[in-house]
Order: sequence, then C-alpha cells, then structure tokens
Amino acid sequence: LEFYHKYISLDKNEGKPMTMSFSQGARFAASRARIQARPRAYYARLLAALSKQMSPQEGYWMEASWYDVLHPESMQYKTDLCALPQVRDIMTLGPYAFDSIRQQLIKSAGADCTDCDDIDVDRRLYGAGDFKIQPTGDEVVLKTGGSAIIIVDEPTKFVEDANATVGVQKGISKKAGVSDNAVMVTMSVINVTSRRLLGRQLAVQKVKVDYIIEYMVSSKEGGKTESDKLLAALKAMDSSALAAEILTQIEIASGTPNKYTVTVESFTAPTAISVLNAQGKVEEVTVTDVARGTAGGSILKSDISMATFLMVFLAQFLA
Repeated sequence: LEFYHKYISLDKNEGKPMTMSFSQGARFAASRARIQARPRAYYARLLAALSKQMSPQEGYWMEASWYDVLHPESMQYKTDLCALPQVRDIMTLGPYAFDSIRQQLIKSAGADCTDCDDIDVDRRLYGAGDFKIQPTGDEVVLKTGGSAIIIVDEPTKFVEDANATVGVQKGISKKAGVSDNAVMVTMSVINVTSRRLLGRQLAVQKVKVDYIIEYMVSSKEGGKTESDKLLAALKAMDSSALAAEILTQIEIASGTPNKYTVTVESFTAPTAISVLNAQGKVEEVTVTDVARGTAGGSILKSDISMATFLMVFLAQFLA
C-alpha cells in the first residue's frame, strides 16, 4: 500500500484495504491520450523506484496498478473497476502475506538448515540467498552480471574446453579490474539465423557467455565507490581488447600456443549492482544510465522496469 500511494495515487496512505483488477503480466494496450494523462516526470519517478533491485517486490504492485496509472480520474482505491465476487482473505494481498511467507520459510528451513535464525530467513525472503558469499560485520557483497556473444571457429569444442572457460573468465576479470575468483561464467552454443542466401536462411553458431561478478568489500562506503568503478569498467569494455585478453588467458591456462580465433561480437554491461549487507538485506543498488556494450546492446533490470521505460518513452515522443 505504501508503494501504491507514494508512486501511483500520489496521496497519503491511510491503510485502507483495496481490491485491484488488472491484466495478468502487465499485458495491455493504451492510447496516446491515456499515456499522456500523466506527465513524463511521473513515469520517470516510477522507473527510478523500480530500478533499485534486479527483481523488486514492488514490481508485483506495479503489475496490478497499470489501470490506475493510466486512469488518474478513476483510481481503484476510491472506486471498484467492476463488480467483483466475494473472495476469501487468503486470496488477497492483505497484511498477513509477509508474515505468512516468512513462517513458511522458517518451516522449510528445517530441511537444509539446523540452526537458521532471523537473518537466515530474511536472506531468503529478500533474495539474498542468490548470493554465494555472505558478509559479516561491516562488510558488504557486490553482485552484478551480464552477457557477451563470441564468434569462434568451433563453438562446441570451445564451450567444452575447460581452458577456454578459464580464458573467458580471466579475460573478463582482467578487463573489469577484479580478482579472477570474483567472476563466474557459463558458456553455451546458440544458433543465430544469418541473412538469406539464394532464398535460404543460414543458421550460424555462436557462443553466448553469461557472466556473474560477486565479491566482498570491507564497508558500505567502500561498496559504493567500488560499484561505481566496476560499472564504469564494464560499460567501457572494448570488444577487441577483451578478445585479445581471452586468447592470452587461454594460452596461459593450456600452456600451448593458441588454437582459437576469437571475436567478441558484443558485450552487454549491467545497469546496476546489488549490495548485500550482513543482515541479509539487499541494502543498496547503484543505478546508472543504461550501459551499452560495444555493439550497442542494452538491458533493463526487469520486465516491469522495461514496461515503465516504454511508457516514459511513449510519453516523451508521442507528445
């Protein structure tokens, strides 16, 4: 409710229960007039609010709130959108939900954790379980990720080659300015449809690299500085320099002259870094402008953020 009143209805949250009607998955069509019923600044503020985490809990409220975003004259907390059947409390987003989920996590923890405490539960509840490293004291853990597309002569052989995996991992770490063990990579062969030749489309195989960077920093203040530094390095990543570093690292790992020809076709940098504190909460996320790889690729952090971004775009350019 706090998110709804602060960012959607723009009024005071009086704690009044409400039932919302919405299209599942935020799938809908909207006219120019409806989009422009709100100023561009309204959408920009929503985008900023939803860009603080990779998968914000507020995204669920955003999904249910699109009608109210586009119809400021008939907000659902004032008037029901339509006649609704009676439902049981358990089917609503009432105040029970947080405690109910929390109790389920405590119950399920017994299967794999004999001494889980409140912090362990909160780590699961807030998504901190996705972190491989857990901080203590004043420490924080930074985590981010992205992807790259690599062109090699023998994609399948490259993906199955342990030395090639090490080369890609260390190539990214060297160019990102982090330790080698801070980077984890997963490589896969993908089929890409090429241009038509004599009426036929040719399928070309390339290597997709998904990378995750995660490491410890001694303090929150240091985490902010390190986040800015890391995002800048990833945003400025040069494809040719990265390809050369990958080849160098493969040679070092294998101890033999390089047998591959590597071209980094694109490198997608992240737009945010999640910062985990010792209490198990993702306390801070650094957000910059949408980062672009050398091929101009870009990402937004969630489908909800993407939807909001598109609304901002439309509000700006359909005026």
